[in-house]
Amino acid sequence: MKNLNVVIIHNIISPHTISLFRELAKKVDLTVFYCAEKEKNRRWKETPTGFNYKVLPNFSVKLQGKDLFTYFINPTVFKELSSLKPDVVMLAGWDLFAYQVAFIYCKLKKIKIILWSGSTKYEPSWRRTLASSLVRLIISASDAFVVYGQRAKEYLVELGANKNKIFVSYNTTDIDKYEELCRKYLTNKLMLKKSLELTGKRIILYYGQLIERKGADVLIKAFARVKDKIADLALLIIGSGVYKDELVDLSTNLNSSDVKFIDDPGDEQISRYYSVADIFVLPSREEVWGLVVNQAMVCGLPVIVSNVAGCSADLVKEGENGYVFRSGSVNDLTKKIFLILGNENKSREMGKVSHRIMDNFTPQKTVGGVLAAIKEVTK
Repeated sequence: MKNLNVVIIHNIISPHTISLFRELAKKVDLTVFYCAEKEKNRRWKETPTGFNYKVLPNFSVKLQGKDLFTYFINPTVFKELSSLKPDVVMLAGWDLFAYQVAFIYCKLKKIKIILWSGSTKYEPSWRRTLASSLVRLIISASDAFVVYGQRAKEYLVELGANKNKIFVSYNTTDIDKYEELCRKYLTNKLMLKKSLELTGKRIILYYGQLIERKGADVLIKAFARVKDKIADLALLIIGSGVYKDELVDLSTNLNSSDVKFIDDPGDEQISRYYSVADIFVLPSREEVWGLVVNQAMVCGLPVIVSNVAGCSADLVKEGENGYVFRSGSVNDLTKKIFLILGNENKSREMGKVSHRIMDNFTPQKTVGGVLAAIKEVTK
């Protein structure tokens, strides 16, 4: 397959996909066209290596809803594709100008299309409603599909995709990097706890944007209830966003001590906090996947994830490495936190299971789903 010319069109340079693209470039002649280098609500800064890529000239329209959505417009995408003459084009979505133009180009030139999707039925939006006809058209005309996991597969089937042409490439990140960093920071665990003034405390960790759909308010309310019963407990809320002031006020109003807010330290430093935590919680009201759960698990943490997060169906083995709770339910989240904290031996074993599960989520293994889709459309 090395001589096969494959183009991936992706929204921005995400550090989490770079390892996957490197692995894919070992098997095919890969070029990645990015619609932009970065987005306002993402602090990622990384230069891709190991594969050919180009950031296309662009201008954008920014739309603020539950989260910032940036509609990038890339006037040269048709020209770039015409120049490269790919055998296969993989679209990492449907909602940007470049995806839509590339779709038209492929149909005109009879080039195979693979739709790469992480979307689930738990992400309603006006954009999805408005573009439903376009989405169904792209799905009906695609030659194969690559999905993040089970929830994304189920949603594509609901929208009319042929389930026999759907291939799973689990959404993941550079697992080896986070494992190495966590191992490094574990040697200074006690010192970090002391610097946070949390010596002797068990720690619940949240990491992500501080916006309404991420559900950190649900976690703060649940923590306040658990704290009434377990005194040696702290909550770290790590991240930044427009919802931060409301979350700080909520914590104050609940008179909940030992809640600490820390600005996003960046991709390299976040492992310091995974290394001191005892549980990781992703309480989202809406979440395509939740790569922070991958990171927490490779660092050996039991996890609690809301049922609307895409990763909940693939990463969480109920009662083995964590629990899934009903999104928005403070009662259910409180119950699941008690289930883990109530048995320290069980909690440690759950963390070990999390770490073992991640053995199957390395880019070296998940690239197999992408390669299977490429083989399907070129056989």
